[in-house]
Amino acid sequence: MDEGAGGGLTGPDCHALVVGTGRHPDGAGLAGLPSAVRSATALAEALRTAGGMADDRGDRVTLITDPLAPSAVLSAVREVTDRAEGGVVLFCFVGHGLLGPAEQLYLATAATDSVQDTADAIPYAEIRNLLGDSSARPVVILDCCFSGLAEAVQRGPRRDPYVSARPDGSFLLASATHYAAAFAPEGEEHTLFTGELLRLLREGDAGGPKWFTLADLYRHLDRRLQSAPARPHSGSEGRIGDLVVAPNPRYAPAAEPGPEPPQSRGDCPYPGMRPFLPEQRHLFFGRETFTEALRERVTATGSGGPVVLVGPSGVGKSSLLRAGLGAALAGTAHGPVLLVPAPGARPFRTLTAAWADATGRPFGEVERELGAGRFGDPVDGRRPPRVLIVDQLEEIFTHCEDTEERELFVRALTGAKSPARPRIVLGLRADYFGHCLRDPRLARLVRNGQFTVPPMAGDELRAAVEKPAAHAGLAFEDGLADHLLREFKDEDAGPRGAIALPFLAHALQETWARRDGHRLTFAGYQATGGVRASVGNAAERIHDSLDDDGRRALRELLLRMVRLVDGDGRAVRRRVGAEELGDHAALLQRLTDARLVIVGDDGEAQLCHDSMLHAWPRLRDWINEDLDGLLVRRRLGDAADAWAEAGRPPSGLYAGKHLAAARSLTAGDGHGPSPMRPVEQDFLAASGGAERRRKRLRRAGLAIVVVLAVLASTLAVLARGAQQRAEDRESVLLSKQLAAKAGELRERDPLTAYRLSLAAYRLASTPESRSGLYAAQVSRVPVDLKGTGDPVLHVAYSGDGKVLAASHRGGRVQLWDVSRPTAPRKAAALDLGSAAVIAFHPRTRLLAVQTAGGFAVWDTSDPQSPRRLAARGAPGGAASSLVFSPDGRTLAAGLEKGRLLLWDLADPARPELRTDRTVAEQDVVSVAFHHDGRLLAVSSGTLGGEDGSGGTGAIGLWDVRDPARPVLKDTATTGTATRVAFHPRRDVLAGASRKSELAGWTVEGGERLKSLAPAKSFAFWKFDDVPALGFSADGAALVWAGKRSSDTEPSSNLLLRRVGDKDAALFDGLAEDPALPVSAPAQDVAWDPGGAYLAAGGEDGTVRLWPQRPPAPAAVGALPDPDTGTSPISHDGSLMVTVERRKGSPEATHRVWDVSRWGAPRLRYTVPRPWEVMNFLPGTLVLVAHKWTASTKEHVFRLLDMSGPGDPVPGGDIVLTAPDVNVGFSPDGRLLALGRAFDHRIELWDVSKPRTPVRRSAFEGSTRDWTASIRFLTDRLVETQEEQGKVQLWDVSDPGRPRRAGVVTGFKAWGKLGFGAFRSRSLMLAEEPGRKVALWDLSDPDRPRRGGELPLGASGYQEIGDEVLAAVDRNNSLEFWDVKDLSHPRKIRTMPLDQVQKRADIIKGPDRSRILTGQVPYRIWDIGPGGEWRTPYFATLPPASRVLLFPERLPLIAVTSETDPVAGALTFLLHPDTDRLYADLCRTAPSSVPREDWKNLFSDVAYQKSC
Repeated sequence: MDEGAGGGLTGPDCHALVVGTGRHPDGAGLAGLPSAVRSATALAEALRTAGGMADDRGDRVTLITDPLAPSAVLSAVREVTDRAEGGVVLFCFVGHGLLGPAEQLYLATAATDSVQDTADAIPYAEIRNLLGDSSARPVVILDCCFSGLAEAVQRGPRRDPYVSARPDGSFLLASATHYAAAFAPEGEEHTLFTGELLRLLREGDAGGPKWFTLADLYRHLDRRLQSAPARPHSGSEGRIGDLVVAPNPRYAPAAEPGPEPPQSRGDCPYPGMRPFLPEQRHLFFGRETFTEALRERVTATGSGGPVVLVGPSGVGKSSLLRAGLGAALAGTAHGPVLLVPAPGARPFRTLTAAWADATGRPFGEVERELGAGRFGDPVDGRRPPRVLIVDQLEEIFTHCEDTEERELFVRALTGAKSPARPRIVLGLRADYFGHCLRDPRLARLVRNGQFTVPPMAGDELRAAVEKPAAHAGLAFEDGLADHLLREFKDEDAGPRGAIALPFLAHALQETWARRDGHRLTFAGYQATGGVRASVGNAAERIHDSLDDDGRRALRELLLRMVRLVDGDGRAVRRRVGAEELGDHAALLQRLTDARLVIVGDDGEAQLCHDSMLHAWPRLRDWINEDLDGLLVRRRLGDAADAWAEAGRPPSGLYAGKHLAAARSLTAGDGHGPSPMRPVEQDFLAASGGAERRRKRLRRAGLAIVVVLAVLASTLAVLARGAQQRAEDRESVLLSKQLAAKAGELRERDPLTAYRLSLAAYRLASTPESRSGLYAAQVSRVPVDLKGTGDPVLHVAYSGDGKVLAASHRGGRVQLWDVSRPTAPRKAAALDLGSAAVIAFHPRTRLLAVQTAGGFAVWDTSDPQSPRRLAARGAPGGAASSLVFSPDGRTLAAGLEKGRLLLWDLADPARPELRTDRTVAEQDVVSVAFHHDGRLLAVSSGTLGGEDGSGGTGAIGLWDVRDPARPVLKDTATTGTATRVAFHPRRDVLAGASRKSELAGWTVEGGERLKSLAPAKSFAFWKFDDVPALGFSADGAALVWAGKRSSDTEPSSNLLLRRVGDKDAALFDGLAEDPALPVSAPAQDVAWDPGGAYLAAGGEDGTVRLWPQRPPAPAAVGALPDPDTGTSPISHDGSLMVTVERRKGSPEATHRVWDVSRWGAPRLRYTVPRPWEVMNFLPGTLVLVAHKWTASTKEHVFRLLDMSGPGDPVPGGDIVLTAPDVNVGFSPDGRLLALGRAFDHRIELWDVSKPRTPVRRSAFEGSTRDWTASIRFLTDRLVETQEEQGKVQLWDVSDPGRPRRAGVVTGFKAWGKLGFGAFRSRSLMLAEEPGRKVALWDLSDPDRPRRGGELPLGASGYQEIGDEVLAAVDRNNSLEFWDVKDLSHPRKIRTMPLDQVQKRADIIKGPDRSRILTGQVPYRIWDIGPGGEWRTPYFATLPPASRVLLFPERLPLIAVTSETDPVAGALTFLLHPDTDRLYADLCRTAPSSVPREDWKNLFSDVAYQKSC
């Protein structure tokens, strides 16, 4: 086989298991399928021959026909996956498929005798789990009924993604969809599906590719079986669909091209990256449902507020507004419609001009009315616009610099309702949703009017692709549409999300341009470069066709169409007027013809879509190279326009450094001149004249500035005073009082604390009440179910977790509807006459009840009206324990006097007592089933004395596979009565007695109990009785609880222990066990089957439900401590790294989370051990992975590109041998510096292309030791600490030739170093002897200049605003220093911090509007646009080990909590919109403090509701 199969099934690590079942027991309810065995046999042979899986290296195909038991197949799967380690494992099944419990798929064996007999069938879930745990890439082919219910295998975390060149992921090919049946035509040699698959592999397809991939097989089978009774189904993860399976025997090379058919006439039915226009409504497909829903929302009566269309960039909002809503309303009673395509830099002026033109009224009149929030009527009898659509609302943040202009625009949109006021519809990019939340008016607007537009998927997307072509009389080449959609899905699954849709639109447009007559062809599509590259290829073709002058002109023209939103390089499109286009008309026409640029009717030009900024790498490089110039250009343009609009006054001109920076634009930077608009030239000329007159006008200018400053300050004070007077002072004081009380109660009574926190915020939004909300959000808040007052003896959850039963002393069983656990409803009660033990069926709502006088089964499907299915008399005796087997067929009951009952519940309406025997001399205390149902542990005994003396106890291990004849396998002596519980996944049995420590045993060989002796043991306390005990559903936690007379208070706790990897550690008597408070000692505990809640029944008759996690969105693990200058959060805020460490274990699990939808963090990638990941390359989505081998002292660094879909794309290895390594990253993420501790050699690596890192140079620079990271001060300036008191600067502008620059001396050994980057210069702060900090100006790295000194603070200094430094001094006060004059820094402000915040430090993040002080506790502060530190603080954050701020575009706060008792360390994602948080918490759990409890808390305060 040639290279086409190089990544296919021919390797020695590729193995297949083919199973065929055609025979069943005589008289079985399943028909025989002889064609299934023949099909499986033939398929195995085809894999050997066509697939190349049998050669001189051996036969790698295993065939099993008519397996007698599920174990035979499962064992074979284990063997095959072991042999295929790191390769590919193919599992095929042909036979009957069964629908089992919970609608799970089962595969029939030769022992299966009916469609209900799942006990003798193979659970597909087991197959999937075995394949998922393997490091091999799994492929599953199922030819059976219900095969459409199967799911692609979820890959496990143990695979190494760096070892194989084969496509990664998993693939499923099924013969039917969902619940459909498969077909085996009578009299045929093979089944329908496998027969067609065999024909394809043996005979090929003349129109197919040279090599069949998995995806090709599905595509061809789907086409061939279009008219068949069942259609195939496919599912996959990753790109394994590209795996080669076999050659195509009928492949024929393309014939020589003949005469071209005539091209179809007419316009292109695809608009490319432009939005659909109203007149293109007939071509706008795929959004019909959303268009109708939006039209109904806009035209609904009684709701006059604006509708805000929110969706990610490229999702199609503009098309939905134009060709969807606008076209739907045009010509109806709800029209006319006025469209404002974009607000632009002057949003209020744009809106005024549009409304004036629509109403025929003078501009000045409309301006005054809109400024007051009113829309005026038209003149001359015109109809006023009934609907106003404003698209691209985000431009008020990205393009508008004038706060007054933005204020007037917002006022117009949010003004009072009036007769002429239209229904307003806004389009907003989702990544600017947070910007709106910072303005209270816009926050209300988007909260009340949000209409979310998700990305297209499924049938919507297919309609958008296929129907425009059909309308234009075009057809797709067979399979092209499916291929397009599959490539789009792969591209769309990446972190850019919906931005792939414009690329698809452009690829379709380019494919149309290359059509073959009336057909859109594969050749035409592939010539575009595909979804991923079509835009970049089109732009690159234009670039390559130009000479050097033309390329410089192209660069200049496109950069003019780019606007930087901030200093981080976030770019958006910019409209360019005709006066800026110069003499580039021909070049502009080429860009327009290529559909890369749009030119409007007014002559303004702009890029066709924001996604152009990502689609063409060369343009992105140009932007990065000219960031400073673009920022200066943006500010100059805004200043010149504002100056001209104001009448060209002298007060708005540039001076000093601003003028010098603007003048640099005219000098060029090696890429040609940078021409300016006439207004910019006039502005600079006027600014130059003003500069020459500066000395003469200084005094007059200063007087004007002082007057304006005093006036502005006076107005600000008056406004602030008016706002404070409007606040209800009494409410503020009461709010603070409630928040303080909530803080006091948080630990011992979290439920009351939660309710008080909500009540405090309802009264007033203060720093204290906002802090309380965050504390409530990250606290586990219980829910109490108040019963009759009789003690709760037993609690149990139904199989679906939605019904809870509580058995009370006195014989009452209370049912609760807990389908909404935060708002439970009391349901019916069963009065049984005597105390009962209870158990729910593991998968249904069948409730079994055992009392001293009898046994009953109840159907609680409707908990309000339970129905008794059966009742049986039972031998007398009090019961202590009742439990179902995992399959729900057997029920075990433990009674007094050592009696064991085994009930057969195969038919719940007719239960049969299969066993009633005495199995122990003492009372049975507890029974527990092993997770596979074969074994039953029966614990019996007596309590004895408080110290356990005098007691007796034993645990019997019984084989109960035949419930009528249980067999004792082993016995373990405990010495006292013990409650037992089996681990749900391991062969471990836990026991708890009235002694303090836990006991444990492992089950060896399925029949022996081996004691797990704890490493340490010491009895701290005693229980009064046998404690309750239970594992969580996933086995991650163990809880036990009981009454202790030694308690000083009547309340008790639930003791929790996390279950680690080592069984023995679970029973360590010295383990520190976190506790959850309960209102009274717990008698019994039960875990929700889904693992979300823990129920504890108390002596006071209350059942308390504890959630496993707090309500705040969270990712498992802690924020790592990254290298200097890096962050575990990606630059765009979409990804986050966490590290989970097990106590007592050196191993850690590193994970990457997708937090773009921060309300539900999604696990994106688990880093395989021993690799670890701590951070991203700055400014990228590239992870830095590190692996260290202790024996060889070898460090390996690997770059993992997370920008695409699925698992990361690994780069090359960077290897360094040393005991310890120091690492440094350049701020632009292009350079990596590696140095060995106590060595003088530093390697410099170019990592701008993560897949191929290149070592550029090595230089002699000390890294001192492992504690001193190599630090990049700028992208091209590195510092290393040499001998004591000396810091060496290195110029790495040319990474291939780093050179020594200047030296900073006088530095204190082991002292603090700091660095600040202001707009005008770079600054170093170096600690010197005598508790002082020296300022160094590094603007010229070759000649660093020492300035003045600052006192050494308790924290390091941070830059705040323009040339202002802040630090916490030794008196716990914030000091602010003005360092404009570097030689004479000046303290400008001191702000004491209260004594609550100790060990304060200043922590900056990428978001310039917020800052943290911490660490005990952390506080968050708002920072004004000019860098002013706003007081009071915004909020105190809950106790945390680490806090980080997200980038401004996603204004989250990542808070790593202290270790949670069940979930371990969690990293919560908190949002600064506390109004939204309050609403969410009230919606989830709206209850208030009971009035009686309120009186006990506040005897003299009026009652306050929480929500």
